[in-house]
Order: sequence, then structure tokens, then C-alpha cells
Amino acid sequence: MAHNSKIVIHPGMVKSATTSLQEQVYARHPGIVFLGLPAAIPEAKAAIRQICRSDSVYYDEAAVAAALQPIAAAAGDRTAVLSYENFALYESKDKGLVADRLQKLFPEARILFTIRRQQDLLAAWYLQKLQKYLRKGHFLGFEEWYAIKADLPHRSILDDLRYDRIIDTYAARFGRDNVSVLLFETLRQDTAAFCNDLGEVLALQGMDIATLLAERQANPTIPKNLLSLGATLFPLLPRALSRRLAKTLLRRGGPPAKIAIGPEVDAAVAALCAEGNRRLAENYGLPLAEHGYSL
Repeated sequence: MAHNSKIVIHPGMVKSATTSLQEQVYARHPGIVFLGLPAAIPEAKAAIRQICRSDSVYYDEAAVAAALQPIAAAAGDRTAVLSYENFALYESKDKGLVADRLQKLFPEARILFTIRRQQDLLAAWYLQKLQKYLRKGHFLGFEEWYAIKADLPHRSILDDLRYDRIIDTYAARFGRDNVSVLLFETLRQDTAAFCNDLGEVLALQGMDIATLLAERQANPTIPKNLLSLGATLFPLLPRALSRRLAKTLLRRGGPPAKIAIGPEVDAAVAALCAEGNRRLAENYGLPLAEHGYSL
């Protein structure tokens, strides 16, 4: 998987993996020049956000290039990594438009994707978003939350679960041989193997990456007791009291909450993703069946 390019673009898709790599590896590895957020240079920060947020009417291609290309060019023997978790998420203006902009900026870049079993990603996304509801004294059950998102899927994480479409979009622009796909499950279950694969993509030593990742902080999530109280007690309490209770329990932490995806949602996600997952497994040699992906 060796490559000549010293520019690697890592669009998001699994925010927890992207954030861990950004904070623990990309921003700290001496062999990497990190182009991501938080950015030390204000112009770079604005440029990165422009790529995924600006309407085409307002997008300033020249300004973005002027902010980012010189940083990458000055990397020398190091690898420049451009990574932002919203590049490939529904929260961007348009995922294909973002890919076009990135290709114009760095046409020789190598592309890295990290993916996660869609049902697990959906559950994790719900728990992440639920925090803001609980902090305001509200509780929204998973089934209710899913129904709201399914009503407008193009404005939710459901729009991002067909990984094959997004990955194909980048492969068409950068070339299939310049696209690598790593699994979140490997990061969790065999960190050494993940780091070795990541090291190949970045042209860096996997052991150095493993050392940095070993220091990573656990991704904060809702504690199990808060999820239980939110469902049973919050509807009975004044909102002000619910807010205080939620903030207190979030600070204390505890065993993380887990969401069991019911058969109806599981089937809906499988219908959306299975065909694309089969193509990904075949085209990229990914062991998706071993990790329970819908196929």
C-alpha cells in the first residue's frame, strides 16, 4: 500500500475514530503536519470550514488554496494530513461538492476512510446527540429519535450510512488505488494491526502511532444511569431539576450507556446498506462479515 503522495486526506464518517486520530496522532506525531481543527493559523481554520460549509456562490477557492497549500508544501519529508470530521457527513453542504473541492486543492492526495458497522454508528450517534437534549432537561428515546431522522433522512446521519457511495465518489476523483479503508472495529479489537495499516497509509511507523494512541482519552458518552433516569424520571420532574441532574451525572460519568437496535430499525439499516457493504467488502478486501456488518 506504499504511496508517493505526502498529502493524506482523512474525511470523517466515524467521529470518535476521526477525533481520536486527530487529537492523539495527527496533531502530535513529529512526522505529520496536521491540517485540521483546532488549527493554529486562523486562515487555515476558516479555509477548512469553508470547504464543507460554504455555498458554491460564496466559496472562495483561491483563498482556501492560499491558506492550505503553502502549509502542505512546507511539510518537507513529513506527511501533511488534512482531516475534518464533517467532510463526509450530512452536516456539510454536499459530500460530492466537498470531494470536488478537495480534489482541486490536492489532486495527488491519498484518501483514508475509517468506517464502522452502521447499526453501531447509529446507536453511538444517538447517544452523542442525546447529551444536548438531556442538558436541557429533555429526553428523547431512540425509537422516537430514529423516526424523526427517518422522516428527513437527507438531513441526518442516515444520509451517511451508505459508505460505498461516498467512498466511490472519492475513488472516482482521486483514483481507486489512492483510497484506503480501515475499520473502527480493528481499532478497538486489534490496535496494533490498525496502527500498522494506518502507518502504511501515512508512510510512518505504526509503532509510533500505537504509542500515541495508547494515550488516547476515552470518548465521553452518556453514563448508563443517566439514560435510565432520562427515560423514567425526567418526564416526572420539573425541567430545571432535570437539567441540573443531567449535568451532575454527566460530570460524574460511570459505565457507558448502550443502545440495543430493535429488529425493525436493524432491518431498515440493512436494507439501506447491505448491497453497498457487499461491494465494499469485495472491492477493498474488508472483513465486514467478521464484524457483523449487514451484507
